[in-house]
Amino acid sequence: MSAGCFIKKIRVINAIEVNTNRSQNDIRAYEEKVIHEEKTTTPNNDDSNQPSVISAYSQEIDELTKAYTYYSEELKNINKLIANQNSRSRELANEEKDCLREANFVDFSYYKVYRDQNDELVSDFIVAQKEDVAASSIRLFSLLFTISLPISNINIGDGSVCREYHMINGLRLALRPSKCIDWGEINAAWSQAAQLLMLVCASVSFSPSKLRIIPLTSGCAKVMQVTESHAKVVHNLGKDFAIATSETKRTFDGGKNDDDNKSDASLMLEAFGAFSEILLQLIDHVTLTFLKTSSYNSKFSSIAQHQQDEQKPPFPMSDKVFGSHNSNVSSLITTILSLSSNDSDKECRYVVNVTVTNLKWISNIVDQFILHDEE
Repeated sequence: MSAGCFIKKIRVINAIEVNTNRSQNDIRAYEEKVIHEEKTTTPNNDDSNQPSVISAYSQEIDELTKAYTYYSEELKNINKLIANQNSRSRELANEEKDCLREANFVDFSYYKVYRDQNDELVSDFIVAQKEDVAASSIRLFSLLFTISLPISNINIGDGSVCREYHMINGLRLALRPSKCIDWGEINAAWSQAAQLLMLVCASVSFSPSKLRIIPLTSGCAKVMQVTESHAKVVHNLGKDFAIATSETKRTFDGGKNDDDNKSDASLMLEAFGAFSEILLQLIDHVTLTFLKTSSYNSKFSSIAQHQQDEQKPPFPMSDKVFGSHNSNVSSLITTILSLSSNDSDKECRYVVNVTVTNLKWISNIVDQFILHDEE
């Protein structure tokens, strides 16, 4: 046997011995472990405490059974309450639906009432608005008194020509009779003019100084004047057929009348002068008191922007000017009385044109800017 083989054999024997010792050690350790386990797990054969344990378990089972029975009843009661609540909820839901249905019906009914009333109010408003628009375009004085421009010359049939006249409500305004116009028409025309002038004065709360209009009397309209001597003189604006011609102008101071010998036409001119003086005072009052104030002036500016001259009368009238004449109406009438028939007729037509044109202007101004002012 060689040395190499011997060495290998020795190594194998040593390895077998090591593994054998290791196995023996493991066996001893296992046996010791088994013995230790047997000692620690050996059952207790003492059964003296078994009855008390069983009794305790039985008592606990009884208590659990009672608790189960109690809670089962409670659960049944709770289920009943839940069922009742569900039923009540359904009832309330139905009642709520009914209430909502009734509320909707009431709302619809009220809506119908509201709609009908609203439609009625809207209709009334539209009617009122139309009436307001219509009323705002109404000129009160123009409805009652229509002043027209002079009519064309008219042939009265005998070859003569009736001169043109201003007219009020279809009546010709003249200061003296002619072939085509008599005192009856003159009286009626100037009575209408006197009524218009008096109404315009009253609408602006104006009282003429020392003059008073008496438009509706028997015979003709009258103008009462207080003289510097405080005598009251009544001018007949026409011819009063109820009294004598010499009494056409009467005084009430107990003194003698200096005008007994004057003709009806001359006295008519003096009455016309008093009428024109009232018109002059009225124009001054309106232009100074109303048209110069801010409210009326602003309204005037918005309406009359294309009529720049409407804020002043067509003809100037003052204590020094009457139309194109550099004199007042009293001086102009005195001049007319001294003229010949043809010249005086021409001047009479001119002074009537100035007075009547300005009368129409002031009535339109007052109608437009005072009677219908709503702002």
